[in-house]
Amino acid sequence: MKEFDEPTRKRIWDATTIAPSGYENTQLRKDRFGAWVQYDKYKDENSEFRWHIDHICPRALLERKGISEDKINAEINLQVLHYRNNESKNDDYPTFHIKVTSRGIFNIEVDEMRSIDLAKQEELKKFYNL
Repeated sequence: MKEFDEPTRKRIWDATTIAPSGYENTQLRKDRFGAWVQYDKYKDENSEFRWHIDHICPRALLERKGISEDKINAEINLQVLHYRNNESKNDDYPTFHIKVTSRGIFNIEVDEMRSIDLAKQEELKKFYNL
C-alpha cells in the first residue's frame, strides 16, 4: 500500500464531506458512504475512526490497463474511506459492499451494496481513457 505524505493526506481530507455544524470540522468528517472518520486516526490500528486513502478506481484494475504509478495515484482517483469500507471494497468497482455508515453521531455496521456515482465514474473514465 502506498504511503501518502502529509500534504497529500491533507488535500484528500479537505475534499471529504465536512462534519455538520457543532463538530470540529478539521478533525471529524464523513467518508463518501457516511462513516465517521477522524483526521488524526489515519491508519491508527486502535481506532474505530481509522481511515485510509483509497483508490476509487482500484490500483489492480488500472495496473492491468498499463496505467503508470503516478497516474494511478493522481488525486482525482483518491478518497478518504473508513478502513472497514476500504477493506470490504477491495478491488471491486464501480459497485461493492460497505461495512460502515453512520446514524446520527454513531458509526453503525451495515452490509450494503454501494456504487461510485456516475459523474465520478465518467470523470475517471475520461482521465484514464477507459
